[in-house]
Amino acid sequence: MRRNDSFRSDYSGRSDRSYGGDRGGDRRYGGDRDRGGYGDRGGYGDRHGGDRGGGGYTPYGRGGGGGRGGRGGGGRGGGGDHTFDPRPIMAPVQANLPPNIEVFNRKKIQVNSTLLNLTRAKAVFQYELKLRGFKCKEENEEGVEIFKVPDNDGARNAKYSALNEIFIKMLKENPSIFKSDEVDENQNHKHLYVYDRSCLFYSDVDVCADVDERLFEVTTRDLPYEARGFICQFRKVQIRLVKAGKIEPSTAIGQPDTVLRPILQYLDILFDQLPYRNDAYWVFANKIYFKASRKEIMNRNYTLKSGLSKCVRNTANGIVLQLDAKKSCFYAPRKLLDFLAEERVPSRDLESPRCKKDIMKLIKGIFVRTNHMPNNRSFSISGLTDQSADQITFEYEGATITVAEYFHRRYNRPLEFPRYLCVEKRGSYIPMEFLDIIDGQRLAKTRMSSELDQNMIRACQMRPVELLREIDDQGPEAGFNNSNPFLKNSGIRIVNPRIEVDGQELPKPAIVYANGIMKLKNGGWRQDSAMYLRGATIERLAVIIGGRCQVDERRWIGDLVQMADQRGLKIRSHEIKDLRSSTNDSDGIVNFINDVIRQGFDYLMFLCDSKELHQAIKYSEISTKVCTQQVKMQSMSKGRDTMGNIIHKMNLKAGGQNYAVATNPEVANRMRCDLIKSALTTTCVIGIEMSHPAAMQRADRMLNAENPEPTTVGIAHTHDDTGCVANGDYFFIPRGTTVIDHPKLPEFVQNALRQFHLKSGKHATRLLIYRSGISEGAFADVAQKECANIMRHVHAVNPQLAVTMVVVQRKSNHRLFQAREAMDTMNPSAPAPAQNVTPGTSINSTVTNPRFKEFIMIAHRALLGTAKPIVGTVIFESVRDSFTIQQLEHLSNALCYQHEIVTAPIALPDPLRSASDLALRGLNNWKFASNTGSLAGGDREYQREYTQEEEKALAQKSLDRHNERLAVSINDKKFWA
Repeated sequence: MRRNDSFRSDYSGRSDRSYGGDRGGDRRYGGDRDRGGYGDRGGYGDRHGGDRGGGGYTPYGRGGGGGRGGRGGGGRGGGGDHTFDPRPIMAPVQANLPPNIEVFNRKKIQVNSTLLNLTRAKAVFQYELKLRGFKCKEENEEGVEIFKVPDNDGARNAKYSALNEIFIKMLKENPSIFKSDEVDENQNHKHLYVYDRSCLFYSDVDVCADVDERLFEVTTRDLPYEARGFICQFRKVQIRLVKAGKIEPSTAIGQPDTVLRPILQYLDILFDQLPYRNDAYWVFANKIYFKASRKEIMNRNYTLKSGLSKCVRNTANGIVLQLDAKKSCFYAPRKLLDFLAEERVPSRDLESPRCKKDIMKLIKGIFVRTNHMPNNRSFSISGLTDQSADQITFEYEGATITVAEYFHRRYNRPLEFPRYLCVEKRGSYIPMEFLDIIDGQRLAKTRMSSELDQNMIRACQMRPVELLREIDDQGPEAGFNNSNPFLKNSGIRIVNPRIEVDGQELPKPAIVYANGIMKLKNGGWRQDSAMYLRGATIERLAVIIGGRCQVDERRWIGDLVQMADQRGLKIRSHEIKDLRSSTNDSDGIVNFINDVIRQGFDYLMFLCDSKELHQAIKYSEISTKVCTQQVKMQSMSKGRDTMGNIIHKMNLKAGGQNYAVATNPEVANRMRCDLIKSALTTTCVIGIEMSHPAAMQRADRMLNAENPEPTTVGIAHTHDDTGCVANGDYFFIPRGTTVIDHPKLPEFVQNALRQFHLKSGKHATRLLIYRSGISEGAFADVAQKECANIMRHVHAVNPQLAVTMVVVQRKSNHRLFQAREAMDTMNPSAPAPAQNVTPGTSINSTVTNPRFKEFIMIAHRALLGTAKPIVGTVIFESVRDSFTIQQLEHLSNALCYQHEIVTAPIALPDPLRSASDLALRGLNNWKFASNTGSLAGGDREYQREYTQEEEKALAQKSLDRHNERLAVSINDKKFWA
C-alpha cells in the first residue's frame, strides 16, 4: 500500500467527464423523506415516487402541483458526521472480489411481517365467475360482460358494491347448491365463501361436483337501490360459474411457483373479505381506507383518510402477512359548485366557454351524482358545454326549449345559475348546480397543487413509533387478527408478534476528493475545504434573470463564482441577461436561448420560478447541446449550503466530477482490499428505469389516439472505477409496456461497454444491471427476453462477460424497524433519525424471497418520517455467483452515496437514480413537444382492425420517429442532474 501519491494517481487527472442538473436541493436526495405511507397516495404515485413531470398545474386556487420542488436548494449534509483525511492510505485493488465478507455490525431488525400458520388451513375449490348483463329488450340478446374495471374510483366503488350484492343474492337464492343456509350460533356461515368482487370465487363447497359449470340469474330490481347504479341499464345478470381447480394452502411451503402463486392470491383475497362485507371501508386492490377517517386538509375540498396496505408473500421463513399504514387524499363529498368556489373559480369563468379547459383541469374524471331526481344517477365528468343552460335548446314535447326551461318544467327546479355552462354526458346536459361529488375518490398526485402536496407531506409523516402504533391499532379493526370469522373458517391463524430477523449495518464508503477523503460516521458530510475530484471549466456563463430577485443578483453571482473557484470549478467569465422583457411563450423562450448561445455562451443559468420555463429550457438542450440550470428565486436568499449544492450541479453539468466512492480505509484493511473500487474497476454498472404515463380515461384515449403519451425508458451507466455516471439516454416505447423489446437497449449496453473501455483503459469483465419499473410477476419475462437479448449482443463481442441483473423495487410493503426491545422503550417524541434504523441497514435472509438472491436495504437517512427500503432481487446471472449477495449489498450501498449533489446517501444506487431522471426528462420533453405542436401525428391507415401485436408494432414505428427527433444530444456530461 502506498500513501497519497498513488491515491492521487488513482483518482485524479482523468480525461473522462460528467455533469449535473437542476435539482440540487431536493430533499428527496440525501434525506429521503419517507412519510409512513404517503408514497402510495392512493395508488397514483407509482411513476417513480410521485409526479414525475409537469403535471398538476391549475390556473385557479393555489397554483401548480405535483412538481419536483425547488431547483437548486438543499440542506446540510451533516456537520460532525465525518473526518477529512488529506493523506489517506488506500488499500489495494484486486481482480477477484473476496467471496466471504465479514459482517461488521450485526443487529436485530424488526419487520412489519407476521407469520401465517397454514397447517390446518382448509382446502378450497377455485371458481371463475363470468357475469353478463341483459337489458331484456331483444329476443336473442347476447348480453354484455361486466368484468372490466372502471378507470376512476367512483365507478370502481359502484361496481364493487353492485357485484358484492349480486354475489350475496346468488348465495341466498341457492342454498341447496352453496349450503349457504348452514350457519352457526352467531349466524356466521359454516362454509367458506371468498369472493374478489370481480371474477374469482373460492369455497370449501364443491359446487360443481357433478357438472362442468352452473348458471345463475339475479334480477337487478331486487338489489338495494344504492347498489344498482353500476348495472342500472340491465334487468338481469347471468352468472356463469366454472370450476378452475383446487387449492391446498396447508401444502404451500416448498411448492413451485406455479402452485404457490394461486395460494398467495387466495390468501390475499381472503383478508379482504371482512372489509368487503363491512360498509366501513373503501378497498382498492391491496389498500384499505377507513370511511370514518375524515380529516380536512388544506381546505374543505379534500380530506385525509387513514388506512392500511396489506400483502401476503412467500419468504424464506414461510408465508407472511405484511401490514403498512397508509394515508391518502380524497375528494370531500360536497356540491360541485361549492368545490369550484373553494378552488377560487370566479362566477364569470363558469359562464365563459373560453375557460372550459381550465375548469376541466379541476373537475375532469371526478365521479358525481345528480341531486334533482327521485332516482339519481352517477357518472364521471368528461366534458363541458360551449353554451350556458339558458342558451342550449332542444326539442321537448313538440316545442323548442332551453335546458334551464326543461329543468324548471320537468322537475320543478328553476336554475339559480342559468348562465353557467353545463356538464355534458353522452348527449345529456346537466347544470352544475344539480351535481354532487361522491365520497370515496382518491385525488391523483398529478392533480395536487403544490400547496396541497406540501400539506400532504406534512400530514403523512409518521415516525417509526407512530407507524407501528397505527398498524397495531388499525390492523385488528380491519380484521387482521384471529377473531376474523373468515380467517377462523379458513383454518388459518396469524402468529404474533412481528418477526425479528438478523441483519447488519453496512459500513459507509469513503468519499474521495482531489485533496483527500471523507471518512463517514452517520452517512452525511460537508464538503468544507475538499476540492472536486475533477473540476470543470465554464468559459462563458450567461446568468438569465426571469423574475424579481430578492437579493442583489450581482453580489450573489459574485459569491457563487468565488465559491465555485474555491471548490475547483472555474468560471472564466459571466454576464447577466434579462428575460423579463422577452416573450414568455415557448417559441419566444427558445428563440431567446438560441440568441444567447449564438453569442458564445457555453452554460446558461436561469434565475426564475416558472415551471413552464423549466420545461422549455430543458427541451432546448436537444437542439442547442448546451447545458442549462434553473435556480429558484428563494434559493438565492438561502445560505452557503444551498449555494454549494447549486455549484455541485454546475460542475457536473459542465463536465466535471465532484467525488468518487471507495471502501473506508479501516474496513478495507480488514478485508485486505478496496472492495468497492475493486468491483468498479472491472464492472460496468447500468441503470434502467421505465416511466409510465398516467392512466387515460376513455375520452382522453379518443382525443389522443394519434400521439398518446408513451412509456419512457431511461438508461445510464458508469464508465470507470470511480462509480461516476456521466452518460445516459432515453427512448420511447408503447405505453403500458413492461418488457423492453427495442434495439436501442442492446445498442446502449454495447456503447456503455465501449465507453467503459475508452475511459478506464480496461475491458469490463462484469456487467451489473439495476433494473426498475417491474413487479415480481414480470421477472421471468424480463430475464428470458431482455437479458437474453442483451446477452446475444454483448457476447458477440465479449463471450467472457458475466452479466447480472438486479431488479430494484421501491414500492414494496417492506418496513424495517429497530429491535423490538428498543422500539418498546423508544420515546415517541424522539427525532426521526433516532427512531429509524441507521443508514446502511440491510437483511438478506428470513423474510426475503426464497426463490432468488435478495436483499432489503435502507441506505439513506430518514429525516422526518419512516425510511422505506429498497428490495434488490437477482433475477439473472449468466455466470453463477459472479456477484455474491454480500458483494451486491456493499456495492449497492456505496453507489447510493454517488449522487454527487447532496452530500448524503440517497435511497437508490446512482446509476438507477440517473436512469430515473432521464426517463423523466424524456417524458417531459415529449409533453413539451406535444403541447407545442412539435409532434406530428401518425401516418397509419385505418383500413382494418389490427391484432394486438400489429397495434404495438405500428405504435413503435411512430415512436421511433419521435425517438430521433427528441434524442439526447449531449454526451459525457450529466445534463439531467
